[in-house]
Amino acid sequence: MAIKPKMDSKALVRDLQLRITKVFLPGTAISSYNWFVGRKDQMTRAMSGVLQPGRHVILFGERGVGKTSLAKVLVETQENDGARTLETMTINCDESDDFTTLWRKIFRVLPYREENGKMLYMDRLLPEEDVDIFPDDVRHCLSGFRDPFLIVIDEVDQLRNENARKLLAATIKNLSDHSANTTLMLVGVADTVDELIQEHQSIVRSLIQVQMPRMSRSEIIEIVKKRFEYQLDMAIDAEACEMIAVFSRGFPFYAHSFGLYAGQKALDEGRLNVVRDDVVAATVDVALNSFNLHSAYHRATMSPQPSNRYDTALIACALAKSDEHGFFSAADVRQPLSVLLNKTVDIPGYKHYLTEFCREERREILQPIGESGRKRYRFRDPLMLPFVIINAFGHGKLDMSVLEAVNRPETVH
Repeated sequence: MAIKPKMDSKALVRDLQLRITKVFLPGTAISSYNWFVGRKDQMTRAMSGVLQPGRHVILFGERGVGKTSLAKVLVETQENDGARTLETMTINCDESDDFTTLWRKIFRVLPYREENGKMLYMDRLLPEEDVDIFPDDVRHCLSGFRDPFLIVIDEVDQLRNENARKLLAATIKNLSDHSANTTLMLVGVADTVDELIQEHQSIVRSLIQVQMPRMSRSEIIEIVKKRFEYQLDMAIDAEACEMIAVFSRGFPFYAHSFGLYAGQKALDEGRLNVVRDDVVAATVDVALNSFNLHSAYHRATMSPQPSNRYDTALIACALAKSDEHGFFSAADVRQPLSVLLNKTVDIPGYKHYLTEFCREERREILQPIGESGRKRYRFRDPLMLPFVIINAFGHGKLDMSVLEAVNRPETVH
């Protein structure tokens, strides 16, 4: 795409600086199909569950891969087709919820229309506030209406109450057995599926399981290009797009973050086109504005010893080749750490760092599995992995030449 000329209007710059904050939204789920990118297979599978009587959907994947966005877009499509949905589109579980409090939250924002046309909320159909709710109460309330209902329950992994999980599984079975015209869509991390099925094995036939992987390189690039070119009338170089895809590691959160801060860098210089240097400069802003991750990173790498290599070891972990579930072995860390230190290192020279990263004192930044001698590790918070790389770039500890060296099969020192 041709480079656009510099702007000569300060008013236009101010307008774009305001608009860009409403176009790139790192902290907000997408709720409009018009701006939803990719995920065609996942949308198709989820839609099939909504349309099949007696079926329910469980959408699972790593934190930050866009599960809530897909759920909200699905709600929008179903509203357009006449289904009753939550007024808030989705409802979030939290650690304090039990089965009763969860369904009172849901029914408070689930509207229905009486025959006289008056709009009411379904919480008025529930037992009194001091009475517990059970699966059959939910089924009874929902089965009295002809209109289909789609109820999206997000953050199901935060539902820590064991009895609540059992009752939620029983509710799925109850609604399916009675062919209620209601679809539950549960959104959570991968462990959610196993826990629900363990609670009630017979619900397997009622569930359509939809896994949300990280986004592909092309999907990340589409997020960025679509917003710059169609919503802001700006341009972004292919090299800048490619770098954002490398940094994002499949997480739309980072694609939006880089779109926002790199776009602001370009506008600050009076340009309508985003270039590679804008993306590099944005790494500092992206890292600084990920406060929770920044705090955890600091705790994991701090040491009174000036010669410590905690930060370098953690960068090597982020660069290590991993399996489809994000796990890597101690041996996988050898090559990136050797590149970073510019010398060959062996497992005994850095194994203690992996052990330390699993300790509470270092925020358990890594999660281990397996027995001693066969352990594998992954970042407990998946969003931490890209953060470590981005933060390293922002502080000059990493550049593209290092990434290229790490990705080579063998590195000569």
